[in-house]
Amino acid sequence: MPALAEMQRYTDSQTWYVVFTPCLGNHWWKYLLHPKFQHVHMIRENRGDCLMVNSFAHCMAVREYPNSVFDIIQQELTQSPTAILQFTVHYGSHYRPFPVEIHSCVTVCKRLLGLRNRILTPKSLYHEMILAGAMVVKPYCVL
Repeated sequence: MPALAEMQRYTDSQTWYVVFTPCLGNHWWKYLLHPKFQHVHMIRENRGDCLMVNSFAHCMAVREYPNSVFDIIQQELTQSPTAILQFTVHYGSHYRPFPVEIHSCVTVCKRLLGLRNRILTPKSLYHEMILAGAMVVKPYCVL
């Protein structure tokens, strides 16, 4: 295994689709969060297929689907998500270590997106992504 100094730096860019949803389970922490922003998961294209990263309290699921990312987004839209944002990350500029944080769906997403601010909830992640220039695929609408 090469030493850290010898490892190749990532210089590519990846576009992620971030899906915000209410919580499906009956967890104690859902009462501390906004009713429409209780969970977040991510989707990106992977060589014509679709890669989904979904972090839970007990595990992190990473799955590859044989569908295109646009087919998966259309399926997500039928489930009435709170919002969907598109964000492109340029990994060449993200080489400072992140602070130690508790594992959650939000911390996994913000690390994959290279967002460094103290973000604790899905709704604060939504607002931070908007400020960072994310494109809105499905906006959050207050009815």
